[in-house]
Amino acid sequence: MIGSDFSHVNFFEEGVAAFDYKILLEESKKDELIATAIKRVLGNWPKNSKEMSNDEKSIYNKRLELTTEKGCLFWGLRAVIPENLRDIILKELHATHLGIVKIKMFAHSYVWWPNIDRDIEKLVKDCKICLTELKKPPFTPLTTWPWPDKAWSRIHCDCAGPFYGNMYLIIIEAHSKWPQMINFKSNTKAYRLCEEFRVLFSRHGLPLHCVTDGGPQFRSAEFQNFLLNNGVKHSFSPPYHPATNGAAENFVQTFKDKVSKIVKAGKTLETAINMFLFDYRSIEHCTTKRTPAYLMYKREIRTRFDLLKPSVTETVAQKQRDQIIAGPGKRKVEFSPGEQIMVDDFSVRSENRMSGTVAKQVSPSTYVVSNDKGNLVKRHVDQMIKCNNPDVKLRRSPRFQGESSLKRAESCNV
Repeated sequence: MIGSDFSHVNFFEEGVAAFDYKILLEESKKDELIATAIKRVLGNWPKNSKEMSNDEKSIYNKRLELTTEKGCLFWGLRAVIPENLRDIILKELHATHLGIVKIKMFAHSYVWWPNIDRDIEKLVKDCKICLTELKKPPFTPLTTWPWPDKAWSRIHCDCAGPFYGNMYLIIIEAHSKWPQMINFKSNTKAYRLCEEFRVLFSRHGLPLHCVTDGGPQFRSAEFQNFLLNNGVKHSFSPPYHPATNGAAENFVQTFKDKVSKIVKAGKTLETAINMFLFDYRSIEHCTTKRTPAYLMYKREIRTRFDLLKPSVTETVAQKQRDQIIAGPGKRKVEFSPGEQIMVDDFSVRSENRMSGTVAKQVSPSTYVVSNDKGNLVKRHVDQMIKCNNPDVKLRRSPRFQGESSLKRAESCNV
């Protein structure tokens, strides 16, 4: 094989022209690990690797595939590189900055040493040029904000615009997903921001936490002091990473898309915004499965579609009318103030009635009566009968049954 036109060393010399096998031979003799391996290839290998170092074990595990040629050690077609030459080889492999995968493929065709793949990975990962030109890494798993257990605990804010010539402040309440919008027109300075937040806080109270992007108006000392003085924690999303403030960012896109369509349908911009907010607050949110209005105010807001439902007041009134019609009482009677009547007497243990005079009516079925003793008593119409002769004493039936129970009183007009 030594006399053949194509040998392991020739292959190595052609593949890496900057290196000479003589240098490889010289350094192999100096390298204790490789020199020992060459002796063992030409002689005998130990029966086991218990007493060997990790690098010696790596070579020992390949002992059946190791050969020597011109005093150099090879694993298959790959030259085993001494430690003193490894940095030079790595630099040559990485000269074109092809990346970890391609450099490994290139190296696997020509060279080997213990942990070569690890060394290649470290070289590429530490290369400043590669790091500078590195493509954007894959996204990390999505991290969500914790859901507040009550409304107006945390708010997410973002500026949207210019949109139809105006700048808007978007505020999303994290618990309910309730959206709030403020038209700044073209004035987004910090003092205007503080003014609008004062109005907002006067309506809903002070939140615990406010999340914004890094816009200059949000980073201004005036706005930060305003939140600090009101005990509101202020957090910023990283620059050019809108996903951190995703609640507000996502709503901005929805707002622009839907409002633009409403405007194109013929509505004014202000009308379109109010229509959009009204419906958005009234529709079940896909995350909470409740409407923003309900989670914000613990009630649903009335919409135009509620006109299709019968009112609760009318429903209750109809039920009451049905109860009256289906009830046992058929007697219809009215009394006037000053009218002489007989009323049930509860002052003694008797079943008699006593005479009296109607003082006033306090409800459709209840009257205040002045009895024959001069006392004012309250009686239901079921406990009252008309009578022109107040001296007649009537015995009360266990339950007033209407006109039939009064036929015994000849002098009473029922």
